[in-house]
Amino acid sequence: MPIDWKYVVTPKIALLEALVVVIFLTGDGLLGFSFESAYADTLRALSDNLTHGLIAAISWAIVIDGQADSPRGALLQILLCGALGSLVDVDHFLAARSLKLKAALSLPQRPPFHATTVIPVISLVILVTQRLTQTRHLPYLPLLFLVSWLSHHTRDAVRRGYWMWPFGETPPLPYGTYVMLNIGLPLIVRCIVLYSKLSEQPHLGLEVV
Repeated sequence: MPIDWKYVVTPKIALLEALVVVIFLTGDGLLGFSFESAYADTLRALSDNLTHGLIAAISWAIVIDGQADSPRGALLQILLCGALGSLVDVDHFLAARSLKLKAALSLPQRPPFHATTVIPVISLVILVTQRLTQTRHLPYLPLLFLVSWLSHHTRDAVRRGYWMWPFGETPPLPYGTYVMLNIGLPLIVRCIVLYSKLSEQPHLGLEVV
């Protein structure tokens, strides 16, 4: 059964998409900003990480709008997606075996959580685990994980490309492609969620709350 696009891109969704664009443009601008402070590297790293988290959170808000069981459940999922989007960078410190920012930013190669090929593997593991345990909590957790980490990787790919371990790296993304991917990712995943709900409960239709 086809999905009516009026349920995919509502006025609220369009506003959230515009917010995503504002957030990543602001965050990208701050990366090139010269902070006049002894803590310039720390401020730049914090603003960069906050941008990753906000993009992931708003992206999931787009995906889940009108589809969560309750507003509280939706908020918790949004916060979880934002946290996961930010936590990708913890591998810098794990690889450096140090809590010092300078060591974390001076690695000879990218740390493991930045391998884009890891994302579908972990998403699949989450899905299989949910099916085997028959858990009904966070049914879209595999997709939530995918959005949180892939949005992070896509933003990083503007500077360094995707790291497709063990095959190598892609060229850096053109900025226009990066913008379209940031806008398109949550809409694609939203379509998947809407279609799965329609397939499971076709009598409910696709009413957006």
